[in-house]
Amino acid sequence: MGPEDEAVGQDLGEGESAAPPLDLSQVSTVPDVTPAQLEWLRPRLGKLPPNPRAHTDYTAYTLDFGEVQLGLTNTRVGLLPRTQVGANLPLTLAGVYNGNVKVNALRAGPVDVAVSGAGYRYLQSEFEAQYWSVGPTVSLALGPHFGVHLGGQYWRVGMEGAFAAAEVHPVLGLADEVGLFPQVAYQGQAASGRLALEWRLNRRDSFVLDAGTMFWMEELPGSKSQVPPMLGAYAGSSGFSPQDSYRVSLAYQMDLKRLSLRAGVGTSQPSGAWLLNTFEASYRFGGKTKAQERRQRRTWRQNRRHARKGEPGAP
Repeated sequence: MGPEDEAVGQDLGEGESAAPPLDLSQVSTVPDVTPAQLEWLRPRLGKLPPNPRAHTDYTAYTLDFGEVQLGLTNTRVGLLPRTQVGANLPLTLAGVYNGNVKVNALRAGPVDVAVSGAGYRYLQSEFEAQYWSVGPTVSLALGPHFGVHLGGQYWRVGMEGAFAAAEVHPVLGLADEVGLFPQVAYQGQAASGRLALEWRLNRRDSFVLDAGTMFWMEELPGSKSQVPPMLGAYAGSSGFSPQDSYRVSLAYQMDLKRLSLRAGVGTSQPSGAWLLNTFEASYRFGGKTKAQERRQRRTWRQNRRHARKGEPGAP
């Protein structure tokens, strides 16, 4: 045994031997991915698993930090992690100052708890109206495909003076001849509840069964008139009843790359109230989730380009 052999033996230690040489004669190359296989690998939203936290309006979930949602009725921004703020821009243009905020305060396994609040105020020369609400929402994720969401709100409303339709005609197109609504001085409070059942088929398609009602309402001391006409539908001649404010709807939700659409059917008392929670269209961008989906699509496009050119790096 020469010096070199002794050195090798010392490195391996007693009882060890050098690894046998690899036999590469039977190794074959991986076949190229066919165009059909590459198309099957395309990250289509209809094939991706559901995102349980995709919807934020009837759940305890919030937008991602930095995510923006531009909707027909509400614009929301993920201002901080698990915190979103928003406003109803059409009402703002009509002179109704408003805003809303939601904080996903607790996240424990499949359970999320959020606290949300909203406020609205409208002023005229002889009329003032304001509304604010606050309440919790609890979301329970029953696996990736099913979710149960239960929420409640306490709210107060007040209005005083004579509403002049002519003062808003530049926005609503009302004529000066419409005149003044009757003098009103009203303060009231109420509590409402909401239950939503969500069935998510995939990242794109889902169904939502949404129901809600006001279960308590009363007039506050200091009111000098009866329930205003806009609230009268919720209070019958014998007093308030939850049956006077129920709404139920079943909607289909479609979430595309950035566009989200929701439409369905429902019933309510007063008639037409179910439309407010059933139809929605919004444009979403920014945030961690959208960035991950964008990277998936970009990687797939790169692999497709390499495969077409026969370049290294193709899958």
